[in-house]
Amino acid sequence: MMKIIMIHLCSLLSAILLCFSVPANAAGTLTVGSLPSVLEFDFSAGDESSTTVFSTIDFCIRSTSIGGFFSGNGDYAVKAASVASVFELTKDGTTIPYTVDFTKGNAAFTSLVYDTYSSRYSPLVEADCEPVSLRVSILLSDIKIAPSGTYIDTLTFDAVNYSSFFGSGFFETIRDQEILTIAFTIPKQVKISGLEDLTLTGDDTLLSAEDSDGFCVFATWGSLYSITATSLEGSFELRDGAKTPTLPYDVLIKNSASSAWSSALDYGVQAPGDRYGDADQGCSAGNNMDLRIEADPSGVNAGTYIGTLYLTVRPI
Repeated sequence: MMKIIMIHLCSLLSAILLCFSVPANAAGTLTVGSLPSVLEFDFSAGDESSTTVFSTIDFCIRSTSIGGFFSGNGDYAVKAASVASVFELTKDGTTIPYTVDFTKGNAAFTSLVYDTYSSRYSPLVEADCEPVSLRVSILLSDIKIAPSGTYIDTLTFDAVNYSSFFGSGFFETIRDQEILTIAFTIPKQVKISGLEDLTLTGDDTLLSAEDSDGFCVFATWGSLYSITATSLEGSFELRDGAKTPTLPYDVLIKNSASSAWSSALDYGVQAPGDRYGDADQGCSAGNNMDLRIEADPSGVNAGTYIGTLYLTVRPI
């Protein structure tokens, strides 16, 4: 009786060892293909249609399972980390945070948690290098007061193949890793906003109008800018159709914090003096410039005189 028991036990152990036997050459494969080594993008101060600025790169991942009885399903997961130990771009001690999102095919993007593997993705056809995308996003609120220049980070993109034990993901067998340098540029830039149409009022000796709310000039990091006045008509004059004479006018500007208006600006000539833009694109603390138009109507006939004034700002 004891001999029979020993024989059955040995047979059971042999069966178990056979079940766990996997050929030495059986393994899953994983390849990250066509991922560029550099991602370069920039930011335009005039782009306020979204709360973020982002860039997307397309590449592919090929993931296959092990063969044979223990074949898994070729699932894989991805993660991202960086030399900064956080998703953060750096320039001369100034940092800009960013986020990293991933998608496969046409699915919605999913945010990657720093240095943490994502949920699993299953290849539709294991023999193919399937399209995937990586998106780097930056909040406009994090860059609106950042100095101009190029901000850099080095991102490590890691993918792992789960050649699984009965599809359970027990083993992590194969991984591939690519290095991506992110270069985000904030150009030195300015922007003018908030100008409104003006109607001149007064008497026979002086007509004038002021922009009651002022206007805003943004400059990267609140830096210096220049301002020049020109017009559609080619000179500072208002016209009543083709009638003559025309009505000449003067253009005056000042910083909103000042009570002193400039002298009349010369047509097409940079206004004298130093001016610093607001570091906030929308001048949320209040507009920083004022505009005044003056004209002497004594030499013209009654009528409605119209003109178009251009104010051009440039970074210095």
